[in-house]
Amino acid sequence: ISPSDIKAGPAFRAGILGEMRISKRSSISSGLQYVYHSNKIKVGYYSDTTIVVNNSFSQASRVDAIYRGIHQKEYTNRFHFIQIPIHYQLQLNKGVTLPVLWSIGASAGYLFATNGLVYDTTASGIYYRDNAAFNKFQFNLNTGLSVKFGNKSKIQWSVGPEFSLGMSKLM
Repeated sequence: ISPSDIKAGPAFRAGILGEMRISKRSSISSGLQYVYHSNKIKVGYYSDTTIVVNNSFSQASRVDAIYRGIHQKEYTNRFHFIQIPIHYQLQLNKGVTLPVLWSIGASAGYLFATNGLVYDTTASGIYYRDNAAFNKFQFNLNTGLSVKFGNKSKIQWSVGPEFSLGMSKLM
């Protein structure tokens, strides 16, 4: 049985960042953020059985449950990261009340939790959970646009789309 198609799921990031002004319209920011990514796959029926598979490091790994058979049930893989970003921000407009910012930067992250499934062709196309198969440390390049609110107060927040390119393999 071939692997399921992967469909993108919800993703978001939230964090606390400090900002240092470089000029009137540019700054550098860094801090700590939580990042959530997900995707959806189709899996077969759940089987509470113990088998031994060779993981991505060619080591034998004991698995207590698998999904096998025809892909009929939707499963959501969830990935939870903690990241330290560093961004350069440039204000694109001259607005004081609602500045529009373009940011570019990088982030180093750690995968601290996942329910992600691994696909194995050697065992007749099964899915199983093996957290050791995932690369815990991640590096990303980021860019995005945002609108900043609360510009006249000490605590500010922004919202907008961001494009993040993972430079490390997840598995």
